[in-house]
Amino acid sequence: MNRKILLLTVLIISIGIVSFSFNYNKLSHCTFVSALNYPGGGASNTGGGLTGASWDNSGRTCSNCHGGGSFNPTTTLTLLSGSSPVTQYTPGAAYTLQMKITAASGSPKYSFCVMAAKATGNVNVNTWGTMPTGTANHTVGGRNYIEQTSARTASATTPTSSYTLNLPWTAPAVGSGSVKFYAEGMAVNGTGGTGGDSPAPSVNITVTESTTTPVIFSAVSAQKSTSGVKISWATEVEISTDYFSIENSTDGIHFTSLGKVTAKNSNTRTAYSFNQTYPKAGKNFYRIVAVDMSTEKVNSKIVELNLDETKYITLSPNPTKNFITLQSSNILGSLYKITNNAGQKVLSGKLLSNKIDVDGLQPGVYFISIFDETGNKQVIKFIKN
Repeated sequence: MNRKILLLTVLIISIGIVSFSFNYNKLSHCTFVSALNYPGGGASNTGGGLTGASWDNSGRTCSNCHGGGSFNPTTTLTLLSGSSPVTQYTPGAAYTLQMKITAASGSPKYSFCVMAAKATGNVNVNTWGTMPTGTANHTVGGRNYIEQTSARTASATTPTSSYTLNLPWTAPAVGSGSVKFYAEGMAVNGTGGTGGDSPAPSVNITVTESTTTPVIFSAVSAQKSTSGVKISWATEVEISTDYFSIENSTDGIHFTSLGKVTAKNSNTRTAYSFNQTYPKAGKNFYRIVAVDMSTEKVNSKIVELNLDETKYITLSPNPTKNFITLQSSNILGSLYKITNNAGQKVLSGKLLSNKIDVDGLQPGVYFISIFDETGNKQVIKFIKN
């Protein structure tokens, strides 16, 4: 081979290798990965954050891979306590981080990447609640990113197309300091590729820790009991708290009050409980709302209890003198057995009504076992006077 041709060939190959090496990172992250897996979230697919935080993944955003669109979106972040925007958080209280992506033109779909970190030290804050439909909490490199599981359809179309995302978030413990939320929103054409999409500029907001906390929740739980559902909670601090409203929901979004418990206004750990006597079947969500003397409200975290496992039954009155009443859906036809405290059977039969005559039983402690058509058994303790 001619020596000049050989040298020229080597030079071309060398330039090609350098060019490939220079572009490999962008190709591997954007073309190979994102084009195949984009709908499942950028951070989870590329192995790093995409919210624009300067200290995270070299400040990368969705624009490192996506572009070419003409939707011109903008993104806003707001922390809500109920429906009111706040710039301070109460440790342990429940909030909603609202992200809104608005396109200036067109009819796009939407994607996003959101995270939270302490303002000091950039420590990961993973106190997110149950994610809304189409959203997931992805762990990448020890940090948590909230991302779409598929391109999201606009939630509003006037005056222009937009998508609003409401993320449940519980404030961290006392002493955590300021928390910073970072987000990147994007309007996309929905093809799953990287072209024809429009990333919005990344945004962030900082919320400070309240130094005059009216109430700090340290525990909230909901458990089945022999007479319904027992909702328990504890506080570490209460300042001018009037009462606690116990709230229930079947979708985790719309809550109604079950009742109130007067606050003790203690500066030490204080435990409370409330009993729901007739819970609804299926998923139930509970939260405690602390209301202070000036009607300011602080929400606890939300807890979930699924009552689908068995045909849930409640008994009243308890203690009783003449009869007991069983409350449940489709209870008629179930078999029952009543035993005394020594385990001896004293009554049994089939439920032809929801009332059982126990007037003939001696005073004492008894247990009624109810067996449904699938063989599930529920045992309830009651006292006969």
